[in-house]
Amino acid sequence: MSQKKMQKAVKWLDISCAPSVGNGLLTASFGLATTVASDSQNVNDLIAKADSALYEAKKNGRNRIVRAQV
Repeated sequence: MSQKKMQKAVKWLDISCAPSVGNGLLTASFGLATTVASDSQNVNDLIAKADSALYEAKKNGRNRIVRAQV
């Protein structure tokens, strides 16, 4: 399932959360990192880039998708 579809599914669930957070509905943000597999690639580096992209998405607001530059 793509991140856009997952965001739509979360929105469709219409789950309430703390009113002080956005519009009071649960949202989903994603940090993505992709690469072409090679012997020189380190999976931990890829995970770190995705994690960094997730924090960037959260920093930019709710319900965001950020793709890491790999």
